[in-house]
Amino acid sequence: GATTLEEVRALLRQEPAGDGGWIRAWGLNPNAFGTVPLHRDSLDDITGDRPALIRLFDAHSALANSKALEIAGIRGRHEFGQAAEVVCDADGVPT
Repeated sequence: GATTLEEVRALLRQEPAGDGGWIRAWGLNPNAFGTVPLHRDSLDDITGDRPALIRLFDAHSALANSKALEIAGIRGRHEFGQAAEVVCDADGVPT
């Protein structure tokens, strides 16, 4: 139901940690980010050292924070067997 980035961030701040301290959410409409690019930085300052993974409403995309990427061993570009990708910035750092 969040329609702005600040609403998304407020909901995530309230989310209790699940299994292993993870913050998990689903159904995010990326339009809530407005003109702000989907980026792990949008989560890092509110999730701290807790890993977070948010599935987008299309069920094909997700946004992970830095801790989740670290746990997954994602440090840069990654090839998948299917048409999937880790989006990275110009320096090859996952966003």
